Amino acid sequence: MNSTEIDTNDRLREYALRDSVERAATLAQILAIPFALYSVNSIDFIRRFDSKVSFASNLWPRLLAGSLPLLLLGWFVRRSTLGDRTKLLVWITAFSLILHASAWIHIWPLAISGAATILTYAQPANVFVAAIVFATIAPPRDILFHFTLVLAGLFHLPLVWIAYTSHDSVVFMSVLSDTLCSLAYSVVIGLTVNRLRERIAALELEKEREASRFLGPVISKAIFQGESSKLESIRCVGFVISIDIRDSTELLQRHGERWLGYRKEYFKLVCQLAARHSGYIQKTVGDCHVINFGVMDYGEDLSDLPGIESELERAEERRLQRSSDHAFAFVHDLFVANHELSVRELHGETVLLGAGIDKGWVERSVQGDGAQNLELDVNGNPVNCSSRLQEYSKELRIRNNWLASVLVVSPYATDYLPHFDSFVRLSTSKHPVRNFPGIRWVLVHALDAHSERSEPDQAKSKCAA
Repeated sequence: MNSTEIDTNDRLREYALRDSVERAATLAQILAIPFALYSVNSIDFIRRFDSKVSFASNLWPRLLAGSLPLLLLGWFVRRSTLGDRTKLLVWITAFSLILHASAWIHIWPLAISGAATILTYAQPANVFVAAIVFATIAPPRDILFHFTLVLAGLFHLPLVWIAYTSHDSVVFMSVLSDTLCSLAYSVVIGLTVNRLRERIAALELEKEREASRFLGPVISKAIFQGESSKLESIRCVGFVISIDIRDSTELLQRHGERWLGYRKEYFKLVCQLAARHSGYIQKTVGDCHVINFGVMDYGEDLSDLPGIESELERAEERRLQRSSDHAFAFVHDLFVANHELSVRELHGETVLLGAGIDKGWVERSVQGDGAQNLELDVNGNPVNCSSRLQEYSKELRIRNNWLASVLVVSPYATDYLPHFDSFVRLSTSKHPVRNFPGIRWVLVHALDAHSERSEPDQAKSKCAA
């Protein structure tokens, strides 16, 4: 079994559990209504066996022991931070105890005292509840045994024991057969419904997987997994990288079909490395990629909550540090891997890259016309600046006659760099960055075409020249 199949099976189990938990919470709240009605319409047959039972003595205990706990159980399951499997086991345990407690309101005490026939009035409701629980929740197969065992142990076995101690063999056999049959059929119904839901979930996963190939993981999750917050407009600080292939037109003319094969593998490499380093490819223009870091995974803005400013500042610093590490690691890994890829695909020739990186405030939002086409895009000064720095890397390479892939870093993106050993600081006073005269200097990293490692000393000597 390959990793894709393992991941699919894991996600199917995760979906099945999450879906069962959601339906269990809903079922508990819905069943609170018939439990309340049962507290009213059960008084007639109870009075056949004990005329002294009052309406109030039957109503209020059932509301307090049945309806109210069911409402609280549904609320707890929705709000709890427990794992889904634990939630489901907690639900069936609490539900079984609620059934058990409700049965002790007149029904079981009367059966023990000699009115065993009362169990035959209550038994249809027990059968109905068991069928509804298994058909609605459809617990996954890996938890079905525990689910059934808890319900049988906490409610059905005590019920059969009460019937046995009533000393009415007809009632006992009737309750026993009804209990066994209802549990057996309920399990079969649960398995059938669960199998159908697994098939539906598998089809949904297949749709999501196909869509994610074109939409990317962020948008596909927002659509298929209900993470609509990913599509909300936000403003945050993030890193943006523009990276392009140098001399692609000339290389295409020289290599023809081999170039197209290399380009296909290069685009695949960019996607793989961006995913590995938590980046998001927001657009491609020709051979150029625009990739952001720390934007798509930006969490909820809590800055308006009083008293947590210092914690938010520390969390923001940690987030930007991670984003910086990811962004620079991505560029370095791409430079090295592209060198190996181009040598392999183009029979020893090295394809050079140029990249620019900037940091600043950006806006993530959905743009376009809903009737025609929508896209999740990131806009802001860093997007434009990274593009100009990428162009600036080409100017540097030509001006200094570098045979190297070149990264140019704006001053704003250097805050979280641990060291500058592999970078050269260059003044832009003589050759300013187009449209960004406020940038007075940049950091430059050059990866020599004949080496899989950066050569800062060699780059420094070339820059000095």
